[in-house]
Amino acid sequence: MFQVLCGIRGPFGNGHFPYDKIRGHNVLLIAGGLGIAPLMSLIKYIINHREDYKKMMIIYGAVNPESVLFKSDIQYFDDRSDVSTCVTVDNPDDKWTGEIGVCTKLIPRVDFPVEDTYVVVCGPPVMYKYVIMELEEKKYPPDKIFLSLERRMECGVGKCNHCRIGDKLVCVDGPVFSLWEIKNLKEAV
Repeated sequence: MFQVLCGIRGPFGNGHFPYDKIRGHNVLLIAGGLGIAPLMSLIKYIINHREDYKKMMIIYGAVNPESVLFKSDIQYFDDRSDVSTCVTVDNPDDKWTGEIGVCTKLIPRVDFPVEDTYVVVCGPPVMYKYVIMELEEKKYPPDKIFLSLERRMECGVGKCNHCRIGDKLVCVDGPVFSLWEIKNLKEAV
């Protein structure tokens, strides 16, 4: 007879999204692919405490309609009058009626006032560079842009140094950083 051991790893780091900092402001959430999964806790928190936040917009990009995660949740958010939801895919099928292309093409449509908006981004590393360029084009300040770098984590406890970016370990100091904190660390994004 053998014994099966199960466990839960994480969450690691000091990491959480800046719930308190963004309270009372507009929130723009940008997710690419699997990046929607970590953002769901923040999205659901804001939905459950809607009176504490101003406008909310979710931009989510996926490879194709089959790879869109949390379809029923996204439909629920889309049906609400107090949440703006934009979903786009790179490779649509014959039934797709939504946006086509990468999620960065939707950022120019955001009309939230820059001085009263926080942005939270989670997705594949290649996406970050282009999302940041679009946000900088719209003049969002780096201290109001938060990025999850959890994909860089390996051991999760600061021992292996695989997630080191400059003087920071993603698994210990993050995984959520403001762009201001990591802007000058070229390995970060």
